[in-house]
Amino acid sequence: MPTFSFRTTFSLIAASVLMVGVSPVVSAQELAGSTLQPTVLVLDSSGSMLETDVDGRSRMDAAKQAVGEFIDQVPENAPLGLVTYGTGTGSSEEEKEAGCRDISVIARPGEKDKQALKDEVARFEPRGYTPIGNSLRTAAELLPKEGARSVVLVSDGIDTCAPPPVCEVAKELKDQGTDLVVHTVGFKVDEAARAELECIAQVTGGTYADASSAESLKASLTTVTTRTAVGYQLPSTRVEFSADKDKAPTLDVGTLENPARYHVVASTTEKEPAHFTLDVPENHTLHIAMRTVPPVGTKKFLEGHYGITLFAESCSGETLTASDITADKPASGYFIAQDCTGEQRFNLSFADSPVKDIDFTVVAVPKPTDLGDDFNKTPSTGRSREDLGQPAPSENPQKVTPASQPDESAPLIDGTVEAEIVEGETQFFAVPIEWGQALDVTAEVLEDTLTQGDDFATGLQRSLDVSFSNAIHEKVASENSGPLFTKDIGKPEVIGTTFPISYANAGGAEHASHSSWLGGTHYVQVSARSHGRDSNTDATTELKPIKYRLTATPVGQAVKGPTFPKTAAQSPKTSSTAAKADESPSAATEEKDSGWLFPGAIIALVIAAIASAGYALQRKK
Repeated sequence: MPTFSFRTTFSLIAASVLMVGVSPVVSAQELAGSTLQPTVLVLDSSGSMLETDVDGRSRMDAAKQAVGEFIDQVPENAPLGLVTYGTGTGSSEEEKEAGCRDISVIARPGEKDKQALKDEVARFEPRGYTPIGNSLRTAAELLPKEGARSVVLVSDGIDTCAPPPVCEVAKELKDQGTDLVVHTVGFKVDEAARAELECIAQVTGGTYADASSAESLKASLTTVTTRTAVGYQLPSTRVEFSADKDKAPTLDVGTLENPARYHVVASTTEKEPAHFTLDVPENHTLHIAMRTVPPVGTKKFLEGHYGITLFAESCSGETLTASDITADKPASGYFIAQDCTGEQRFNLSFADSPVKDIDFTVVAVPKPTDLGDDFNKTPSTGRSREDLGQPAPSENPQKVTPASQPDESAPLIDGTVEAEIVEGETQFFAVPIEWGQALDVTAEVLEDTLTQGDDFATGLQRSLDVSFSNAIHEKVASENSGPLFTKDIGKPEVIGTTFPISYANAGGAEHASHSSWLGGTHYVQVSARSHGRDSNTDATTELKPIKYRLTATPVGQAVKGPTFPKTAAQSPKTSSTAAKADESPSAATEEKDSGWLFPGAIIALVIAAIASAGYALQRKK
């Protein structure tokens, strides 16, 4: 029996708790008549939830608000149950025996109405231990013995009462029936806690997700059946670029350790440039990265073509235009200038229809005090398509929740990962690359359910595009990055970065190498597109997901990188026209705030709900 998951700004927890089935996002009114899978939410109320590390508030207060706002969005009489632990005892050693039995059944699925559930959550007072294993058993006992059903566990740490080992409990629960799954969310957990929570999800066929920041809490969506596309998560600091030079904002300049990121809104027409200013410190190289964010969905060939180029008014630099032929995926560009210091004016110029929303990153990089290995003294030699390795074997693939923005929420590709995507959607993964190395990614389509229907027979095709960016979001040149058509099931392709990383690439003679200068985290961007649709898709279109696999392989000998002095490069003055963090959702964010249907949506929902409340949940001590 299908179930509905939904994604409003405050319903992510909801979805995570109630949905496991599948179906696209709908309004709260439409949800009233939907069928929801029996689900029990297990909420951590242990002593660590008292930590006041969430914008000056406690973790528990953050969770209470998120859960309360979630409950507001669920249908009346939804089969939602609630369990908590840690409210009845303290966390002293003398209380451990009692604390490990301190599991409270607040409501069986469907037993209490929405207001009663909210009132119960508001009364939670965190105090005690973390009996995860036994709380899962308790939750499972509240569910029907047959049919699709789920448990959603929200925790900020490890089980402090084992035995029983949580993985063994998960196996025990799975043995009760293949239709029972457990989804887990870890709030900035350490490796031990993450391993526990991942094991629970993996053994039961559920999904695990990390929550690490206000932005990343909004991300991470995985789906199983038909769903709507999820849009790009833009930075929280919103600033408007205007055609009026006198209103041009002055942006802060970030550092390598703390890049300045903005959600830029260009309030200009197609033929008008959008202006801004910077105050760049002396002896620094200026790096500006921009990633355009078109509305969620797909368009017909050439229908939405655009290009955005950045120009400096009084200094010179290397520019890569951000452009896309159909405006159905984020496109990246950059500006790099080694002699562009002091107060400088810049503008963005648009070709064809301007994209209004841009992910903008500004960094001033100091001259290194030591170049490290000699490899960094000269630009590296580019690779060709023929230089790419053979497809890498996919051993022990891990199902992951991709991020909808390139930041710390992006899952790490350590070996092989598997994920799902729909048309008009872009997902991000992180890969560590050392100085001196290039990166090969083996991409393979595992399944496209659309190929089994009438749409594919009429000429519609779908494809995946794979691209790369460095840690400060500059697009990195690549080979064999053309479309990977989803009809080519089980035919892996290798896509690789063109240039091994050398600091000297930033000033090299070959323009394409300029962004391959920075070792460390790189982002793999996967976008899904359609070819031959009779009509466009948008954030409300129900789509069938594509299952795919990625294997990341660093190539080449790692070398010592440069040493950069620590600097505080931020401009001492920020114009009053430079926006602060915008609490209201942007147009792009609103368009993407659609839902999905499936199990992974559940986790994503929980994450988004808390994120929308502006909370960064921290690690359990």
